[in-house]
Amino acid sequence: MNVGFTGIVREVKDWENDQKGVPLPKEKVTSQILFMDKDSGGDVSLTYPAGHGLRVGQELKVDAFVKPVYRNFKLTLYVQVPPKK
Repeated sequence: MNVGFTGIVREVKDWENDQKGVPLPKEKVTSQILFMDKDSGGDVSLTYPAGHGLRVGQELKVDAFVKPVYRNFKLTLYVQVPPKK
């Protein structure tokens, strides 16, 4: 499914360790990015693979192909295509 909105990055939470604190392999490291949607003022949370290059305060047009997946017993949208810079 495609997701598109103009947003501001509010929070970047990196997931580099598993539940026991053991470092994850590089290909399994992810980041949960919390955006503020400029049109509605609401929050949108997307999970990106490592190397996304997003930072807090950055404003951008998000246009991503996402896949709904369950992580930590929660439904999340995992970005399949890297962000456009």
